[in-house]
Amino acid sequence: DLIDHNEDRDRRIQREAKFRMWTEGKSWPWENASDIAFPDIMEKCLRVQDTVHNAVMSQSPPVNANANNPNDKEKQRKVEQLLSHQFFSENPGEKLVGEMADAFVNEGTLVVYTPWVKEEREIVDVRHFDPIPAEASPDAYFQEILTHVFGKAASIAPKTAGQYWDWNVEYARKDGQLAKAACAFYTAEDGGVELNIKTETTVFDGPCPLVLDDDDILAPPRCANLQAPSPSNPRGAAHCIMRLPIDIDQIKRHIKSRYYDAVDYTEDLLKELENYDRDDSQEEPKKARDQFQGVQETKSTEERSHRDLTLLVCYDLWDADGDGINEDIVWWVIQEAKMVVRARFLTEVCPLNPPRRPFSETQFTPVRGRRKGIGLVEMLETMHDVAKKTMDQATTSLVAEVSS
Repeated sequence: DLIDHNEDRDRRIQREAKFRMWTEGKSWPWENASDIAFPDIMEKCLRVQDTVHNAVMSQSPPVNANANNPNDKEKQRKVEQLLSHQFFSENPGEKLVGEMADAFVNEGTLVVYTPWVKEEREIVDVRHFDPIPAEASPDAYFQEILTHVFGKAASIAPKTAGQYWDWNVEYARKDGQLAKAACAFYTAEDGGVELNIKTETTVFDGPCPLVLDDDDILAPPRCANLQAPSPSNPRGAAHCIMRLPIDIDQIKRHIKSRYYDAVDYTEDLLKELENYDRDDSQEEPKKARDQFQGVQETKSTEERSHRDLTLLVCYDLWDADGDGINEDIVWWVIQEAKMVVRARFLTEVCPLNPPRRPFSETQFTPVRGRRKGIGLVEMLETMHDVAKKTMDQATTSLVAEVSS
């Protein structure tokens, strides 16, 4: 897929350079000849982007719900408020709208990937209490504190029999889910008691829209959309591959939590992951941006667990049950390690009927039978080249005349 789109990617790099007014300097007809940065593409594209952004943000909520069943009409407003809260409160909605407008207008093709993300992180909560009363035993006082913090329904037990400074607690969270906490008591400098509570907390649980760069989604060049081909969608993509950066620490977390359940959690595997470096051989657009901006990535001093690898999320058709008929499958692959870490049926990940891959897409100017559309930058490119060349020639001639 990358090879099939090589020429297209080279052209987009040039168009982005013209949009952002990047110049390399000319050497004809002499060294440092005129090379004017012409802002016509940027001015017109930003004007259209601003119009699109304001059109969305001026309507609240921007998505309207229409009930198919007349009995559900009273639920429409609640659904609209829920979608608005998920997009603008749980996610950076206003920033996402700007990114969508940018991809829609400049690239000509907007692709939004919307998975359901449940993210949990380990946190440490530190609380201070009065010193242990002289007439109370430490174990009874500690148990009283834990009962006060987690409630009477919590299951509280010392981590080691006869030792009362470390405790294991199982309690019910506000959402009704059972959770575990590791609690440790310490003596503070002022003589009081300090309680450290280490537990897992949910930091995000909901839909998470991501605006994908053109290089982040790979598909056959002649497909019309990213959905699986079918009698009702004959020009669909038999496969599409999403490329995302993922740091090694996040891979370790997913393996340990068994989200990546196609590999076993072993110390040797974790050490092996740290030996890989991201394969950036097919990241020419990103390298071009770095070169023009004067940015250079340095990996030698970076902590190994902080380094990025490439996660491939592959939506494909494959005969999983051996009946000769392909099913919709999703694969998660660590590219550098050539390691399949997870595989699921599409309907397990996206329980929709009819089945649908979690991509939304549209084009600025559609091209019939093609997934990619024509962006405003591409439309303005020819006139920009003519104007820039004319200005460069006129300025060069004027400088030559003055010099003579």
